[in-house]
Amino acid sequence: MDFEKIRSDFPLLSRFTYLDTASSGAISRQVHKSIVDFIDKWLYEGEDWDRVIKDVVEARRIFSSMVGVKGDEVALVPNTSTGLIAAVSSVKWRNESNIVLAEHNFPTNFNVFSAAVRNGLVKEVRVARYIDGRIPIEEYEKLIDENTQIVSVDLVGWLTGYREDLKTITKLAHERGAIVLSDIFHAAGALPLNLRDLDVDIAVCGSYKWLLAPSGAALLYVKKELLDTVLTNCWTGWIGVEDSVVERMINGETRLFERPLPLLYSRPSSSASRYEWGSWAGLTVVGLTESLRFFQKLDMNLSWRRIQKLSSKLVDELVEKDFQIFSPLDEDRRSGIVSLVLRNSYDVAEILSRSKIIVSARPGILRISVDF
Repeated sequence: MDFEKIRSDFPLLSRFTYLDTASSGAISRQVHKSIVDFIDKWLYEGEDWDRVIKDVVEARRIFSSMVGVKGDEVALVPNTSTGLIAAVSSVKWRNESNIVLAEHNFPTNFNVFSAAVRNGLVKEVRVARYIDGRIPIEEYEKLIDENTQIVSVDLVGWLTGYREDLKTITKLAHERGAIVLSDIFHAAGALPLNLRDLDVDIAVCGSYKWLLAPSGAALLYVKKELLDTVLTNCWTGWIGVEDSVVERMINGETRLFERPLPLLYSRPSSSASRYEWGSWAGLTVVGLTESLRFFQKLDMNLSWRRIQKLSSKLVDELVEKDFQIFSPLDEDRRSGIVSLVLRNSYDVAEILSRSKIIVSARPGILRISVDF
């Protein structure tokens, strides 16, 4: 696979040494064109709303194929936080229940689940902590018990780039009666994924990092068998009900509003689309769908090997120059993120940006994130 040719379709990558995909990925000429064409048509002919709905359905289909799940197990939502809150708010909480989080999770996890404690839905949140650069399975064994309802573990840590052994954690959680939720935002598009193989119950991923699309969308995966068993407190909106305009289009109808829409006695859709509460940002949907089409042509195994090679070379050279690496050194725990401990990280990031090298500063660390 000719990665230099692929990179030539991303103008940002020829203008900068761009090492900040963990903040925001580059977009391709094709994604840019799809958005401009959509806006131009809107300017002269009005918004092509039918196109947006078709692209929502297409985005679900392509993403579900990328992560090894069924199309009706994926919903397109506005952002990762919304997807997380939508799924968690559907849980029927038990008395004395607890939630287990990984220390490397993105702050949204902590914010959402601390609210669950504050609002009296759960008794406590427990945090699995790093020990010598990784979270040993013994930490999870100690924290997950018969009262644990959710174990929330980001597949890749947003600061460290730590890649978790999600399959082992999922097995342990299921044995103790808990469901597993994973934020895969820093993994999807970077490494090959099969959520069914990992046996994850819920996963969510935003559009604008390694999926190389505009911000304003996220893909939510919910295991089908949980929809009417564990996730029974579902709230929804006019798009997420049975016989919605989207379902009508999927079923071949063209006059989507010819029949009255479901009102007082509506029921949530039987699929994950019940979490699509309302209308989407059309520009983002069009751009995301075009980017997902790119991934249909990309060999994810080759791309992941290239990312591994680049991140390993980066780690080796930083270690050789006596930098303190904040990311895991074990290859089986590495991702596309390499972070180093640096007290003046913001100053260094600003200096590098003046030389057109783009990285990100975070509290006490400099984060470098690579793509193909």
